[in-house]
Amino acid sequence: MGNLSRGSAVAIRRHGYRRASGNVVAEFPAALFLFLIFLLFPLIDLATITLRATTVYVAAFSAARAAGRAETFESDTFGGKLSAINIARQEVVRTKQAGALGVTMSNPDVHVSIVGSPLQESLPAIRQQQKLSPNVSISDYLFQVEVTVVGRVEPLVKLNAGLFGNVPGLSAPLIITASFREFCEHPGGLTG
Repeated sequence: MGNLSRGSAVAIRRHGYRRASGNVVAEFPAALFLFLIFLLFPLIDLATITLRATTVYVAAFSAARAAGRAETFESDTFGGKLSAINIARQEVVRTKQAGALGVTMSNPDVHVSIVGSPLQESLPAIRQQQKLSPNVSISDYLFQVEVTVVGRVEPLVKLNAGLFGNVPGLSAPLIITASFREFCEHPGGLTG
């Protein structure tokens, strides 16, 4: 600063300081935009997918609990009581209606099975999706009703598949399979 006076050197420093603080104010909206796009949006999308996936798990859990109390497995009773299969399907529809939007579950996505654990080692385990045959001894097994629900969970904002490819949870639905078991309260009804 050979030819500059002392006052002009101070003015240059002040002017430079003002310019630097002005840059911070001008760059703040751009930095905030990048923060929202690259950090906050993925977290909100992840939270939405988690909430929607929880709806599938709750549907399977509540359907298994309700189906375990059914008096029959396949056929509705003459008294108007639903079978385990129909109760499970009805419960899944009820949970979906009360749950988060962006979740798809329907009757073909609900699978109800009988799981029999033998009380003696010489007997085979049972796992089937139809009623038990009458020659199965109910007293030789512990029976559970298993409900498996397949749900399609949509992301909050579906991104372009051409840009990212087919990524579940980002540009395509995420397929969630939930399965729960409940002990059967009326094992004699598993043959009907």
